[in-house]
Amino acid sequence: GLRVNLLSGSEEARLSLRGVASVISNKESPMVVFDIGGGSTELIWMDEGGINSMESRSLGVGVVHLTETFLSGDPPGHQACLNLRNHVSEFLVDLSVYKDFQGALWVGTAGTVTTLASMWLELAEYDPDKINGTVLQRAWLGDLCDRLAEMEIAKRRNLTGLEPGREDIILAGALVTLEIMDTFGFSYFTVSDAGLLEGLFLDLCQRVSQ
Repeated sequence: GLRVNLLSGSEEARLSLRGVASVISNKESPMVVFDIGGGSTELIWMDEGGINSMESRSLGVGVVHLTETFLSGDPPGHQACLNLRNHVSEFLVDLSVYKDFQGALWVGTAGTVTTLASMWLELAEYDPDKINGTVLQRAWLGDLCDRLAEMEIAKRRNLTGLEPGREDIILAGALVTLEIMDTFGFSYFTVSDAGLLEGLFLDLCQRVSQ
């Protein structure tokens, strides 16, 4: 009996960006937000004009499919990780030619990057306030990928900060993040716990108040 509104890709991007912008402020340079999901990866960017000037692109690389296709071994090993990164690179190369993101603030949102931030902070209990604004470095992420490549899934469950249920897909998410960083040439990014859900909430609040 519930009425369901299906979001378009552009509307999802706008709401995700609005959620991120509610906790991550960036007024001096463009912002690029990436959201690595189970079935796809979204890249959303806006310049100094704000949300009204945003653009977005959805890429057909998600952590579930990538894990099933490339990381079936336990542990998967480094060659499998390299194969996954080469596959992801094919989706990113056209976008890197199309758009120059030099000087932009890069922000990651959703489960993959918030889990990575939780692992970096070694949080025994997830805390959104600690996650928001966390900066993750490429060097740390590269080391983590090397460790996970040689670690059995059962042993990953003992890593502090790794959300239960993500031990099988976290490596694929970390590798996609790493490939995005290397393709576009940035060595660190900021993490936002806020994203699509917060954007939806803020949008509904605005409608009610009008």
